[in-house]
Amino acid sequence: MVSAEAKQIVVVGGSYGALKLAHESIRSFAVKQPDQWHVHIISASTEFWHSIGTPRGILPAGGHTIDDSFLPLEKGFKQYKPEHYTITYGTVTSIDDNARSVHVKTQTGEQDVAYYALILSPGVLSKSPLFSYHDGSKSLRKAYEDAWQAIPKANSVLIAGGGATGTETAGEIGVRYPDKKVAIYSGAERLLPSIPAKFGSKAAQQLQRLGVEVVHTVRIKEFTKSDQGYTVHFDDGSSRSFDYVIDATGRLPNTSFIPAKALNAKKAIIVDDFFRVPALGERVYAIGDATRDAGLVALMSTAPVLIGTIKHDFGGGKAPKPYKGPMNMMLVPIGPNGGVGHAFGWNMPSFLVKQAKAKGFFWEKFEPALLGND
Repeated sequence: MVSAEAKQIVVVGGSYGALKLAHESIRSFAVKQPDQWHVHIISASTEFWHSIGTPRGILPAGGHTIDDSFLPLEKGFKQYKPEHYTITYGTVTSIDDNARSVHVKTQTGEQDVAYYALILSPGVLSKSPLFSYHDGSKSLRKAYEDAWQAIPKANSVLIAGGGATGTETAGEIGVRYPDKKVAIYSGAERLLPSIPAKFGSKAAQQLQRLGVEVVHTVRIKEFTKSDQGYTVHFDDGSSRSFDYVIDATGRLPNTSFIPAKALNAKKAIIVDDFFRVPALGERVYAIGDATRDAGLVALMSTAPVLIGTIKHDFGGGKAPKPYKGPMNMMLVPIGPNGGVGHAFGWNMPSFLVKQAKAKGFFWEKFEPALLGND
C-alpha cells in the first residue's frame, strides 16, 4: 500500500530514457524509503518498443519476429514491490505547473496525477506509423505487419528521407532484397546532413554498391496510394511509381501537452545544463528525443547528468556536474556487415560499425534496458 505521505515522482513516457530514469528513481528512493517516495510511470503503450531496431525489425528477412521488437512494459517492474511504483497506461494531455499535476486520459476515463517531481521523456512523433507511437503500440504493430506483407512482394521501394533512419532502412532492404529496385530520396544535398559531408558521401557510396539509387535535392511533395501501388510527386514536377513507400521524414517532438513557455521554436523542451525545465518550476526535468539531444548514444551521456541532478535536488547527492554536450558520435549501419561511423570528427571503420551496432542493432540491450540493467 502506498503511504499517503509519500512524495510522488511522476515519469512521463515509456521509451529508453523514461525507463532508465524510472528504474533509477525507484531504486534510489522508493526502495530505500517506501514510506517517503513513490514512482508513478505514465505510458501511452503497454509495451516497450525497440525503436532503434526498426530498420531491421520491419523486414521478414531481418532475422527477428515482430514480437521481438516489443516487450510487456510491466515485465520490467515486477522486480519491485507494489508500494514502490504505479503504472498508468494513458496519454498526458496537459500539465498544470501551478497545481503541480498532469492530466491523463486513459481508456476508462480521465484523472489528474499530482507530482512532487516530474520527469518528462515523451519522445517524438513521425509521419509514418512505422517510426513512432501514435496510439500506443497497436498502430505500430499494424504498421510492422503491413510492412512484413508488402515489402517481400514489392518490386520497387522508395525511402523518403536521408537521415540515419532512412539511410539504415535503405541499407537493410538493399542487402536483404538485392533483386528489388530501391531508391532513397534524401530531400537535401546529401545523406546524413547532421554530420560532416564526407560521412554522407561514404554512406551513399555503400548504398550504391548495393544497387540502391540515391537521389538528392529533389523533394517529395506528396504520394498517393492505389491498388497498383504508389504514385510519388516531386517538387520539380516529375512523378514516379513505386510498389511500396517508406516515409522516414518529419520526426517532431511529442510535446503538444507541454506549456508553450517550456518549448523552443522547434517545439522541443527547453532544458538547462542539468536537464531541469526552469519554465515549469522546481523539480521538473526532461530527457530524450523531445529535448535538444536525441538518440541512444546521447542518452549515454545525458542520463548520468540528470540522475546526479535529481539526487542533488532531492537532498541526498553531491552538486551535479553540468552537461558538456553530446558525445558527437553517430553509427549508421548499411546492412548487418558494416556501415558509416562518425566519432568526435573521426571516421570509424566499417568493421567497427559492424561490431558496435550493425551486427545486432542493439537488440542485446533491449531487454536489459526494460529491466533497468543496461
